[in-house]
Amino acid sequence: MYFKRAADRTGLVSRRARLVLVAIVLCAAAASPLAADDDFFSYSRMAAGARDTDTKIGYWTAAIESWTAEAGEFALSRAHFNRGTALARSGSTER
Repeated sequence: MYFKRAADRTGLVSRRARLVLVAIVLCAAAASPLAADDDFFSYSRMAAGARDTDTKIGYWTAAIESWTAEAGEFALSRAHFNRGTALARSGSTER
């Protein structure tokens, strides 16, 4: 009987230790910033979802300004094209 109880306590401590370890890992993962897209892709997604052309122009401009080589030149050309399309729809051709 004594040995069975000791084994149960050891199993309980082991389970608690695992739970604490999992909780620590989850908290650390939630607290640290995840490997998210850079600002270029964030602005691109916001621009694609915007309804107002002035808002689209602002987001595409912010995306172009935050572009890095990691995003790729094709993505930059697409952003320029989309900003140009938004400018044409708004009637502004100054840029």
